[in-house]
Amino acid sequence: MGELCTEQLWHQSIAAGKAEELVDMLMECEEGKAALKKAIPLPVDCIIINRVNSEGSFTAKLRRNDQTEFLFKLLAQYNPNLEAQPRHPLGGFNIDWSCEDEMHDWIEEMVEAMSTFQARCFFKQTIEYDIPKKDEDGERIEDVKFWLENEVEYDWHEEVDEKVRGILMDTQYPTADEKSLVYNANELSKFGESGIVVRSLAVFTIVEETF
Repeated sequence: MGELCTEQLWHQSIAAGKAEELVDMLMECEEGKAALKKAIPLPVDCIIINRVNSEGSFTAKLRRNDQTEFLFKLLAQYNPNLEAQPRHPLGGFNIDWSCEDEMHDWIEEMVEAMSTFQARCFFKQTIEYDIPKKDEDGERIEDVKFWLENEVEYDWHEEVDEKVRGILMDTQYPTADEKSLVYNANELSKFGESGIVVRSLAVFTIVEETF
């Protein structure tokens, strides 16, 4: 009976356009994750890129892989006041930048929020800088960002900013060979046929002329 109720709830949620909300709720606890895994395949996370210009716009769903993982790691630190900044209609957090300075400040804030372990992993993946656990005096490095900026005098900001900007600005329409950074129509169609929910974690909206 429990399995039947779960299946009925899922179909009702899809019919009501509430599938994403149901997935989010179930993913918040271990019992929900177990029920979700048993009922349907786990959702596929993505980030929606929304580039706007005077002539139109470009919108695509960014896949999560080795090339894009650094952006997902930054996003994992984002914890906005949802009452002041509600979720985007396309799903996930609404992140809207009108210029590169706002992007830079956001990246700085996300890195600042990382734990020592998270920051070490982030910089190793993003700028290929393997930060040691201890400094030359044998003291444990707790503030990774401070150590980079002051001990080795390395300005990581420009490199990280450029990588984020590249993902947002240079990503183009998906190709049939599935080598692009965004999902193509065929992939999204197969997800739908398989009952796999493509879950948007955030929508990054930028105005091309200001970047």
